[in-house]
Amino acid sequence: MGQTMCATSAMPPPYDAVHSGVQGFLNTFDKGKTPVSKALIFGDPAKIMVQCAPAWPIIDGAAGKKFCDERPDGGSNGCFDWDSGTLYVDFDLKAMSCSNVKTLLHETTHGNEYISGYPNPSPGDAGKPEAERNTAYLDRMWDLIGTIAKAEARLQHPEDEQSLVSYIDQLCALLNALEDFERAEQGLPSVDLPDGLTAHRPHHDDLDKWFGFRVDYYRLMQFYASGKAGDPFETIAVHWAELRGVGRTLSVFLGRYKAHFNAEVERFLAAQGPGMSAQEQAEHRAEKEAELARKLPALAAQELSIAIGKAARYLFPGATLPAPR
Repeated sequence: MGQTMCATSAMPPPYDAVHSGVQGFLNTFDKGKTPVSKALIFGDPAKIMVQCAPAWPIIDGAAGKKFCDERPDGGSNGCFDWDSGTLYVDFDLKAMSCSNVKTLLHETTHGNEYISGYPNPSPGDAGKPEAERNTAYLDRMWDLIGTIAKAEARLQHPEDEQSLVSYIDQLCALLNALEDFERAEQGLPSVDLPDGLTAHRPHHDDLDKWFGFRVDYYRLMQFYASGKAGDPFETIAVHWAELRGVGRTLSVFLGRYKAHFNAEVERFLAAQGPGMSAQEQAEHRAEKEAELARKLPALAAQELSIAIGKAARYLFPGATLPAPR
């Protein structure tokens, strides 16, 4: 691809306000606080801010909304018009939400493609996989990495053993999704990706040049396995071959068990009749909730042991497990 220009726009956006919005967006990833933000590069503020004084006109507010709404293929929050080389957004650049920032960077990607010599999408091709090869990847990865960062933050400080079970389950499902992108990059079968994204891979070098964006699934897993992220991340990485298929099965299993357990408690209380006071009922419920919390890690480990074998012992070392198979 050709060299990206860094000229000043004929209609530059309010730089300080955009800078604040972009920085707020990047802060949602807890940079440097969670393992994924330490291991991966998914946005260089310096590079991104160069894009906030773009080499093309940008129209926001009412005028931008009017143009977006009148597009033949339907309205949207933003668009880059390849005929005029102009970027339109339907919001005010002086007060952007995080979702607005992602829209701006999405359309800025098309602006960079425009001045870097990418083929001009034919009429009716806007939004199709070939035209959205970079933006579809960028959008999905920012969403996925942001969700992984949140899951990691929760897993670093679980409220209790029950939460630990749920957070491990959630992170495994997210890592499955991240691995799926990597499989698609290698031309291997993938599970959740649409055919268009599998067939039309992004230009990673350009995304790195424009935004400092380069995601590497293997680098994240190596960081986990190194021990630098601590437990249980190291355990998850070391035993990923067994864990990768778990997905959200734990949440489903534990949800059913808790519902059954709580129903038993309510049936017991109902059978006591009026002889048990409201305070005694509340005390009984609290006691049973504590009992449930104590049981869940062992139940989760037992359920995992059925699916993945002895690796479950490393995630829940205090749990009472069946004999090794």
